[in-house]
Amino acid sequence: MKIDQIDTQELPTKHLAETTADHDFDEGRVAVVWSATQHGKTATPLRIECAQARGFSGITMIGSAGQVCEDGKERARTALERIGWTAPSRKILISVSPAEAKIDRSHLDLALCVGLAAVVAQTDWRINCEQWMFAAEVGLNGELRPVSGVVSWASAAMSHGLSGIVVAKDNLKELHSLGQVTDAQKKGFRFHGFNTVGEVISWLVTGAGGEVPAHEPASIRTDEPNFDDMDLTPLMELVALVAATGMHSVLMKGSPGTGKSMFARRLGSLLPPMNSEDHLKALCIHSAVSSQVSPSIISGIPPYRAPHHYTSLAAMVGTATAPGEMSLASGGVLFLDELPEFHRDVLEGLREPIENGEVAVSRAGAFSVWNAKILLVAAANNCPCGWGSSRRRKCDCPPSRIKAYRGRLSGALQDRIDIQINMEEPSDQMATLFAHKNQGSNKTSRMRETVRQARSRAAERQRYTGAVLNRDIPAMHILSTFGIPADESIQMIQHIISHHASARSLTRCLRVARTIADVEDRDTVTKQDVERAWGWQAWSAAILRGEILPN
Repeated sequence: MKIDQIDTQELPTKHLAETTADHDFDEGRVAVVWSATQHGKTATPLRIECAQARGFSGITMIGSAGQVCEDGKERARTALERIGWTAPSRKILISVSPAEAKIDRSHLDLALCVGLAAVVAQTDWRINCEQWMFAAEVGLNGELRPVSGVVSWASAAMSHGLSGIVVAKDNLKELHSLGQVTDAQKKGFRFHGFNTVGEVISWLVTGAGGEVPAHEPASIRTDEPNFDDMDLTPLMELVALVAATGMHSVLMKGSPGTGKSMFARRLGSLLPPMNSEDHLKALCIHSAVSSQVSPSIISGIPPYRAPHHYTSLAAMVGTATAPGEMSLASGGVLFLDELPEFHRDVLEGLREPIENGEVAVSRAGAFSVWNAKILLVAAANNCPCGWGSSRRRKCDCPPSRIKAYRGRLSGALQDRIDIQINMEEPSDQMATLFAHKNQGSNKTSRMRETVRQARSRAAERQRYTGAVLNRDIPAMHILSTFGIPADESIQMIQHIISHHASARSLTRCLRVARTIADVEDRDTVTKQDVERAWGWQAWSAAILRGEILPN
């Protein structure tokens, strides 16, 4: 019995041994399969060639084989033996190329299994394994286990012109989402998932099996925190709408218990689902660090990340080989509570990503650029003890400590934050605590619809600028979006904005003003919009807190 004559239901059986034992030596046969490796956000297809050679029997790996590959070779041999495969009494060479590719994970196991089985097959299989990529870890019992990185590898396989990718079934959900946000279906690229090596071999031999279940629709957000249970003042409701519409960064300062963390956790409920571009990038980033991407990311729901203030610089911005918290939050909310308590290098590391929407990380021999288009939401107290300017408790911090605490946030960082709000203490804590009982259950839905309409207005107006969100409007085009003559806009701005304003803070102020008008469903930006946006800048907020004196 030949390996290509095995019935699907007979695997694993002793018949697999009959197909591989005492076969003739085919000097010219080379079995080729594909896998991939990833360095940073770049996925590289790996060509794996298996061939028999004269010499002592055994399996030898050449090329970029490291210890992980050597271990994978033994796992592959053991898994195949479990389903009846017997290594031939010949030497088998396995070559992995390109030779310079670094392989430090066990996802090549499945490709090695397929290559070893294919090199001894006496006739062609129904499925040409040379046209497929294989990525899964294999257990000693033949079980396929999910691995991280399959989204990037599938994209690389698609670009390389392969027919599809074979993975463990637990990796299929994220690949289904990849198919929804790319032209995989148009290209005929397929995703197959299996539970065991035996199922994969059976599919290759017979061409049957490996059916892909229907794609599950995106889940509806029902359990995430939202504003239905929070008492929002008109000012904070406007801040929430403006921040969610334009993805404008927010810094809230105030005493403990004023709702800073509560507001930040609920802000993500106003964000619409990620567009195809952001969704694809989020899938690649989260797939790179997890073997099973969270259902919310698979469904296209913007992520929410809230790292502790002990987080290191590498964990925040990432490394040349792995994304950090900024990239994991790309397309959604990154909440930094107790902002002044973060290490100084972490705080300064926020500056360029806030400005450019990406993180460039390099080290000796490695360089990566990670996506980091985040909605930064940060919270801070007014002093180390938290009770500065409070009406409820007295602050006992000496002036030197207060000055040092405030100095942890550099002017350059604060200049890059679009909205700074001084949180007011509620006059009646008990009334505020139970205020949600009197709130309408559709408040979040109403606010979400406002955000959707405001974004649509902005996108329609800015088709010629290439900016989808107001935060990305080029500086040279801002005044042209105001809906009034440029001379009139300049005169209005000069009467409102202080000469202390930097070019960066001025630009951000005008972008926020444009978003305020969009939220209020107006084509033109008014004097009141600019005044309000300027009042949310770092300089104006510090004056209101009494930290600096107006000139």
